[in-house]
Amino acid sequence: MLGLQVRSAVELGPQDGFDAHWYIGYTLAERDDSRVFRTDLEIPPLYPAYLSALMTLDPGYERYLECLHENLPYWGYEGDEFKAFGAGDLASCRRIEHPGFALQVLLAALSVVLVWLAGYVASGRPAVAHVAALTVVLLSTRLHIFLRHTPDSLVIPLFAAFQLLLAYLVFAGSGASRGKRTAAAVVAGLFLGALTLTRPPYEYLLPVLAGAAWSWMLRDRARRREVAASSALLLATALLVFAWPRVQQEREREREREREREVGVAATYGADILARRLNFNEMSARHWAAAFVRWSGRYGVGLSTRLFGEDTVAALNYHSSEYFPNRAGEDLLAGVAAGDRLGVTLGRVRAEWPRHAAVSLPLAWRGMNQLQRAPLGNLLWLAFLFVLVRGTKRNRAALGALSFGPFVILAINALVSDNQPRLNSGLLLPLAVATAIAAVGLADRFSARRARRPGSAAGPNLTPPNAPARAAPQSGCAGPEG
Repeated sequence: MLGLQVRSAVELGPQDGFDAHWYIGYTLAERDDSRVFRTDLEIPPLYPAYLSALMTLDPGYERYLECLHENLPYWGYEGDEFKAFGAGDLASCRRIEHPGFALQVLLAALSVVLVWLAGYVASGRPAVAHVAALTVVLLSTRLHIFLRHTPDSLVIPLFAAFQLLLAYLVFAGSGASRGKRTAAAVVAGLFLGALTLTRPPYEYLLPVLAGAAWSWMLRDRARRREVAASSALLLATALLVFAWPRVQQEREREREREREREVGVAATYGADILARRLNFNEMSARHWAAAFVRWSGRYGVGLSTRLFGEDTVAALNYHSSEYFPNRAGEDLLAGVAAGDRLGVTLGRVRAEWPRHAAVSLPLAWRGMNQLQRAPLGNLLWLAFLFVLVRGTKRNRAALGALSFGPFVILAINALVSDNQPRLNSGLLLPLAVATAIAAVGLADRFSARRARRPGSAAGPNLTPPNAPARAAPQSGCAGPEG
């Protein structure tokens, strides 16, 4: 499977999404003061530092990024029309030799290994691990993300490693030595700290994890000390990684805001993102229902158009001028002072809270659409529910730990943004593992039924009368706990 992943990457070649233009431009401006670039993007520091390190190691990579920045398309407004600008000759950029592509392919391969390990931790069966990894390779579009110059190429392996270690601490930690639990908690904290420096929503995992650990300690007296020690180590390590770079960046950002106030320019990236999200609150009941079909997977576009009409679905299509965030209209933030812009948007969220929460449901469903190559791939979340209901205690405990962080991030993204699936790539891990557990469990049941049929190869009664009973295989969804 690793070979398939790498071979696909080589054949596909480097891919560059529209957001890459901004990340590359920001990084180049940070390295060279003579470059002029937007300072209101509020980009966390880890990914620019990663690109900068690669440019330091190899000047060819810097030339490659400069070429991409000149030729990459990016989205923007021309009057009231939301369109792509700047598309150029990307083929000439790909002829520049650089090490970045090989490193991104290795990160993609590492992520497949982590999915395999997660499948094994959740089930104890190599067959489940194989199916989980194969699901990622064959059905997902995550490989494309690795080949773009966006933070997702770091987020996916970092988050997968954090989820795996968290599952280990929740499920296997009680049987491990104190040294192993300590090491797992510290390394998990390092990964979580790195994630907070990659995308802002991961910062909110820190207080949520603290609350979850406190709740667990109140509920499970037998593991209270172990949970307290592991969670304290994890959170303290994450805070140490998070604090210094973010404090330094916030100081620089505040100085930049002061300069912009002096010249009357507003740094509004965060407020603008939330304002665009608020446009979804204009959804009608028809839009709301159509969104669940439209954002269900590969055939969702055609099916939703047939069921609800092209005019309704156009408001849900990212590239359409009718797309809710792209609609022309009175600017929510027009004439608002720079320091008050975020406050104005939050005030509207509070005023529209019931509608805002309701609209967040189809937006969350959109973020869950991780298997975009599969026909109506979101329906595979039924396998996730199946495992939570019919799986073994091991399945449920590990799957809960694997999915805890991704669902917190999903909720945050649905509340504050238009919630593209790539912003919730951590969901791919529990989805693939649950699909594998359900598939292998159903295959075991089917095989057992065939073996019990009269005239089958196994025969109805081939076990000697005095032979010891064989233990039932540890199926993903079978056994007394299922």
